[in-house]
Amino acid sequence: MQSLVEQQEAANEELQSSSEEIQSSNEELQSINEELETAKEELESSNEELATLNDELQNRNVELTILNDDLNNLLVSVNIPILILGRDLRIRRFTPQAERMLSLISTDVGRPIGDIKLKLNCPDLEALTTQVISSVSVIEREVQDTEGRWYSMRVRPSPIFRVKRRDLCRSPARDHGAHHTCFLAGRGSLIT
Repeated sequence: MQSLVEQQEAANEELQSSSEEIQSSNEELQSINEELETAKEELESSNEELATLNDELQNRNVELTILNDDLNNLLVSVNIPILILGRDLRIRRFTPQAERMLSLISTDVGRPIGDIKLKLNCPDLEALTTQVISSVSVIEREVQDTEGRWYSMRVRPSPIFRVKRRDLCRSPARDHGAHHTCFLAGRGSLIT
């Protein structure tokens, strides 16, 4: 009998120990569950923020598409040859008049101006453009095309360049180079 009581007490102690272990495991699982719930709420909040940002970006893309269409329509309808270059002196855009006058083709967009043989006698065009970008000033010059016609050419920085240049003067450590553009345009029949 004594032996049975001792066995019963030993079994009870084991059950008590197992019950405590199970309760400890339960508490750990509850803690993990609470952490997962918190992580889930944080993810939902982040997802809502991303959805808001995505909506804003989509709206901006729509606005940029409209502005780009407006700019393209303006360039097509203006009756002045205009050639728009980036700071790297690569062609960004041009009007149909510039296309005809300078013998440009659509695949010239993205090419450096120095790689293109323009129907224009201005051997220092790259140097002029670089000077305009660095000095943020306008240069006007009379130039002749390959057929002997004279034009008034104006090389000037874009308004975007002037704003960025002013910002650059306030904080010299910032590089705004990717936004700089230069317009070449003509009066009468050439480039701005």
